[in-house]
Amino acid sequence: MDQRVKWDYNGLSIVDREHYTYVRGLARNFIEWLGCTYEVIDPKGGPVLFEPNFAGRYLMDQACAILKYKRRAEKEGLAGPRHCTAEAVERQLDYLFGKEPSWCGNWMERKVNIEDSTTLGFTNQSFVVRKKLEPLPFDGELHAHLS
Repeated sequence: MDQRVKWDYNGLSIVDREHYTYVRGLARNFIEWLGCTYEVIDPKGGPVLFEPNFAGRYLMDQACAILKYKRRAEKEGLAGPRHCTAEAVERQLDYLFGKEPSWCGNWMERKVNIEDSTTLGFTNQSFVVRKKLEPLPFDGELHAHLS
């Protein structure tokens, strides 16, 4: 149990781990398909790059809000799930987003400005999402289309 607490925060079986890895891959693939098929328009600024500036920004907004909440809950002495500390949540988010900027943005930079994160919802409600007149080709592979 000590080793599990120290190293394995999820405590998943091998089959569950494979299942979740597969589902994460499907989700990532789905995000790419959405970016190939739909466009996002900011009425104040024109087209928005789908993956980094729409889907990725939303994902990081959620991660920051969750981490900020967990830090505040600990500070206020609120009990949470066993072994779920702010430090553990932050470590898992660091593993998820990495130290280098990726398709979803720069996690290390966002984490520094975490106080700006207050909601799990979209912070910009003025985006317009519509189907592209000419969708980009999508063959089920990740090609990092950034349109």
